[in-house]
Amino acid sequence: MPTSIRIADGPRAAPTINSLWAKSPRSPGDCLGYPLLPHLLDVAAVAMELQHLVPCPVPLPSSAQWLAALVGFHDLGKATPGFQLKLGPGAGQGFTFPVGAPDRHDASTVPLLTQQLVKRGMVRADAWLLANAVGAHHGNLINPVDLQAAGRWQFSPEWTATHEQLFQQLLLGTGAVDLPVLPSVGAVRAAAMQWLMGLTTVADWIGSSDALCRDDRLPSWSGDPVSWFAASRQLAIEALAQVGLTSSSLKVVGDGAAAMALALGGWAARPLQSAVAVVINQLGDEPGLVVIEAPMGEGKSEAGLSLTCGSRGLYMAMPTQATSNALMGRVARFLDRAADGSVQLALAHGSGGPAVAANRLREVGLGTADSTVQAGWWFRGSKRSLLCPQGIGTVDQGLIGVLNARHGFVRLFGLSGRTVIFDELHAYDAYTGGLIERLVQWLQQLGCRVVIMSATLPAARRDSILQAWAGVDVAVPGAPYPRVTWAVPGRITATAFPASRRQQVEVKGIAPDAVAATAISMAQAGARVLVVVNKVARAQQLFTQLSGSVPATLFHARFPMDQRLEIEQSVLQQFGPGGTCTTGHVLVATQVAEQSLDIDMDVLITDPAPVDLLLQRAGRIHRHN
Repeated sequence: MPTSIRIADGPRAAPTINSLWAKSPRSPGDCLGYPLLPHLLDVAAVAMELQHLVPCPVPLPSSAQWLAALVGFHDLGKATPGFQLKLGPGAGQGFTFPVGAPDRHDASTVPLLTQQLVKRGMVRADAWLLANAVGAHHGNLINPVDLQAAGRWQFSPEWTATHEQLFQQLLLGTGAVDLPVLPSVGAVRAAAMQWLMGLTTVADWIGSSDALCRDDRLPSWSGDPVSWFAASRQLAIEALAQVGLTSSSLKVVGDGAAAMALALGGWAARPLQSAVAVVINQLGDEPGLVVIEAPMGEGKSEAGLSLTCGSRGLYMAMPTQATSNALMGRVARFLDRAADGSVQLALAHGSGGPAVAANRLREVGLGTADSTVQAGWWFRGSKRSLLCPQGIGTVDQGLIGVLNARHGFVRLFGLSGRTVIFDELHAYDAYTGGLIERLVQWLQQLGCRVVIMSATLPAARRDSILQAWAGVDVAVPGAPYPRVTWAVPGRITATAFPASRRQQVEVKGIAPDAVAATAISMAQAGARVLVVVNKVARAQQLFTQLSGSVPATLFHARFPMDQRLEIEQSVLQQFGPGGTCTTGHVLVATQVAEQSLDIDMDVLITDPAPVDLLLQRAGRIHRHN
């Protein structure tokens, strides 16, 4: 055995689990901090309630009580000499403290929990997998080197007895019996572990907050885990409601036509939207993958939103921050019609957050205290943004879930059971496109419905995603463009529909040094001219040449954020649906005006670009009647 040291003079009391601490003291006079067992019960109580709001998307035979207990065991590694010594004298009355004990409590949790589960009859491989999942609550799976160091440590008898007692007390408090059971299928098992890691992390965040982890509760701690767990469950219900995780899901409607009516908000359905209404009826409650290919301006966004009805929530993944900001108002108005009660909406991108979301909501008459749709203030920061049941943002927020990034599994947990819409899928390079395909595969395992929308989606990419969902041997049926194709395991179906209008585009060449003069001439004749160039410096140069000749606006992504948001709003007010601009005007922009931006211009002058992006730019011309 390692050499033991005393941390205080005088006789020592018998070891007791009530002398072990979990959270640092919050007041100067407190020498013990928040006790360990109450903390484990607090986090288990949050997990008990949270799993009903974000249910496991795969068949998991384990009971809700056992899942709550597993999450509670996340800090079992704090019952170790190395961690308890961090508080100094006063902690761990009656225990001996060996020199050199590991102090990584998350790493220590893994072998300790594995040992307890194996002692009760679980297969070691399953026990190790579950222990690793709950031990990853700091954002990453534990490094193998730290796991080996923690696993080699031999604890003295009083520490071993303490681990056994903590394990039994937590099972008693939660009411867990028998043993947890893992799925046998590899992909299903992996999805369950991702969900469990996310559940553990989020439950720990809330269970460690002032909502439950309060010193004023400690006088009522009698050592009875059953009564403490019951009280913590009530506090957990209140905490989850306060942060917005209990906000309403989307209405369950009778059929596809009713879902489309909610999305359209009084507008008549176009052929695309009528076709999607039929798809909704054929999919029923099955999640499915739906690919919508149609020209710009056909109403793909509303069609995608209609497919979210009846789900836990939605996330609309856009190619840029500008398109996310521009579409947020339409999503909010849809939620105002479709939500079954009040909801919170997150704007998830690098320059988003609750403050920006609140401003956007006020612009469309929502976001106030009595509004159906409000900004999700708890869901600030990149780690939390995708936990908000309703959201719109950039695609990279979801892609972090399939990268080796800290808290990536929290993003997958947040998306579980929701409808995820990818707009303008053609806009991404080969690397990002590959990540999206991988994310779609995870979303299928997580019980999501996935909607992909594009005007210019390459056939090879479309078929690859469809077959990844339905099966690599399932044939993709042919259907003329525009079309809707949907996949469920073992089957892919396609249907065509007529475009609501046909446009002819006349293309003319223009010398680079003649762009400014041509734009001025057209604007003076009363046209709303869109000039899209590939570099910010070129946009700035052209705007300078226009200055003073005609009304003009410069729009690119390098403006300071507050100024950029003002410009975005001005562009939408002038050139969006019902826009105020009725005279000649030149909008000089970079790729921020290329796609998913609902503006209506008369003529386009563009730098050379890949043909799919040229078509997207042309989609800003004569977009509305």
